Amino acid sequence: MTSFAAEWERLKQDAAVRAGAGVGAHGSGDVTSSGSAWTAAGNGVGRLEGGIARARRELEKGQEALGTGAVDAEGGGVESAAAQAAVFRSWDGYLEKVAGRVAELQEQLKKAGSDLRGDDKAVGRDFDRLGIAYEDTPATGGSGGGR
Repeated sequence: MTSFAAEWERLKQDAAVRAGAGVGAHGSGDVTSSGSAWTAAGNGVGRLEGGIARARRELEKGQEALGTGAVDAEGGGVESAAAQAAVFRSWDGYLEKVAGRVAELQEQLKKAGSDLRGDDKAVGRDFDRLGIAYEDTPATGGSGGGR
């Protein structure tokens, strides 16, 4: 996994290249910061929301087709559908959190662009807070060790 500092530097360099580093930009050395690059990054992240919403709709549509999975007194129904319903709830909740993370990330990127905050440490702290607020859930399954 890449460290935040390394990833942050790469993102800044990519944004500077896309924005035509140095033209109306602020910063020092080879890495510059451009308001339009930050805004473009925010807009790009914002476009993910549509895909997430579509995924949730498709997931819900598929779940509706399966029904509740409840087994009635006569033994009708499919027991595995109940387990699948639990998986659906888990994924739907996960996608809801991803949508929230995307919305907040979009806001932060646009704010960074409008403010053109030159303090990398302040920007890093903002993104660290986002990472903490939306920390990924641990992987399910075995421990992965002891082969």
